[in-house]
Amino acid sequence: MKAIIDNWTKNKNSIKEHNLTKREDVICLVDILDGQKHTELIFDGDNGSALIIGGGEDRSKYVINYTVNIDEKIYILTNSDPVHESAVKLKTGGQVGIFSAKNIVAKSLAQDVALFFFETGLMNPKYFWEIH
Repeated sequence: MKAIIDNWTKNKNSIKEHNLTKREDVICLVDILDGQKHTELIFDGDNGSALIIGGGEDRSKYVINYTVNIDEKIYILTNSDPVHESAVKLKTGGQVGIFSAKNIVAKSLAQDVALFFFETGLMNPKYFWEIH
C-alpha cells in the first residue's frame, strides 16, 4: 500500500511517499504526525478508496476521513465520547481548521483505523462514520 505524508518547512510542503509492507510501517507513520511539520497522512487503497488522517497536535488530536472513488463519498470518523470542548482548532494539510469535538479522536483510535485500512482497504465498521 502507498502512503503519502506532508512535510512542512515554513510555508513549503514537500510530500514524502512510502510503500508500506507491514503493520509496523503504518504505526510509525501515524506516530510521525505532530500537527506542525507533519499534519496529514494519506493511505491510498487499491480499490479507489483512501484514508486521510490529519492533525497530531500534542500527539493526541486527530481527525480521520475515508473517501470512496476519489471524493465520490466522504465519511468522517465520529468519536462517541468527545473529551474536548465543542470546537477544536487542528492543523491538517498545513492549514488550521476548526473541527467539531465529536470528530477529534485519540492516537490509539487513529492507529487502529489505519491498521484496519492497511489490512482491508475499508473503513473500520466497529466505529461510527458520518457521511460528509
